[in-house]
Amino acid sequence: MLKFNAEARYNIKPGLQAILSGTYGGGTAVYSNDTRYALDGFKLAQYRAELRADNWFIRAYTTRENSGNTIIASPTAQLINEAWKPSYDGSTGDGWYPQYTIALIQALATGKDTTAAHNEARGVADTGRPLGGSDHFIRLRDSISAIPTSKGGTLFQDRSKLYNAEFQYNFTHLVKFAEVIAGLNYRLYNLDSKSTLFPDKDGPIHVAEYSAFAHISKKMINNKLKLGAAFRFDKNTLFDRPRTTSRLSAVLETTKEQFLRSLTKTPTASPPTSSRCRAHWLITIHTLPADRPGCSTVSISSTNTSLTCWKA
Repeated sequence: MLKFNAEARYNIKPGLQAILSGTYGGGTAVYSNDTRYALDGFKLAQYRAELRADNWFIRAYTTRENSGNTIIASPTAQLINEAWKPSYDGSTGDGWYPQYTIALIQALATGKDTTAAHNEARGVADTGRPLGGSDHFIRLRDSISAIPTSKGGTLFQDRSKLYNAEFQYNFTHLVKFAEVIAGLNYRLYNLDSKSTLFPDKDGPIHVAEYSAFAHISKKMINNKLKLGAAFRFDKNTLFDRPRTTSRLSAVLETTKEQFLRSLTKTPTASPPTSSRCRAHWLITIHTLPADRPGCSTVSISSTNTSLTCWKA
C-alpha cells in the first residue's frame, strides 16, 4: 500500500482562505464480501479546492478510481478448473464427471473398497491437471484474469469518478436569537466499468444528486437546554420524486457531563449508487466432490441479464 497527501493554504485576506489538497493512494490487497477480490495495482485519488471564510465555505472535490488488474479470485480458480478439463462436455459426452464415474464403477467391479475405488477414479479423472505454480497453471490463470468479466473472464475495469460541490453558510451573526446554518450540495457519479461491474456497455452511467438543508438550534435555561430542528431536501435522478426529511431534538444537561436526549426524525435514506446500478451475470452451479481442487461453481456466463438502475 502506498499513499501520498499534499495541501496548500493561502490567506487571501483576513477571514478568507483558499485551500488546495490532493490525496493519492494505491497498492495490492485482498477484499472479501460475498466472494473474494484480488486488488492488484488499484489506484484511488481525491482532489479538493475550497474557499473558506468565517461564516461560509464553498468546496469542490473529485474522486477517481482505477481498478488496475483487479480480478474476482474465486471464479478465477473455478474457470482454471474448467479450462484444463470441463466437468461435462455435452457435445462429446466426455469430461471430469464421466471419467470419474466410469473409473469408479470399474474399480468397484474389481472388488476394491469404496476408498480405494474413489482414489483410483480420482487419479484417472485428474489426469492432466496442472499443479499450482506450474507453467501450465500460470498460463491458464493469466489468460483468464486478462479477460474482462463482460467477456467471460474475471478482470474488473472500473474507472469511475465522482464530482461534488457544496456550499454552507452560518447565519448566526445575522440571526441573533438562534444558531442557523444552511447549505446546498450537488454530486455527480460517473460510473465507468466497461460493463464489468455496472451495466454500462453503451457508455458511462451518469447519476446526479441534489440536496439542501437547514439547521436551527437554540440554547436556553443558562445553556442547560438545547433545542434543535433540521430539515433536508434530496433529489436523485434515479428517483422520480424528491425526498424530504426532518428532525427535532432536545438535549438537557442534568449535571456536569450528564445529559438527557430526546429525538424524533423522519429518515428516508437512499441506497448507495453501487447498489442501484449493477451488472448481473448468469452463474451456472454444479456440485463437485468435496476434495476436488477448485470450487463448486464451474462455469460463468458474463452476459448482462438486466439493468438494475431502479427508481422508487
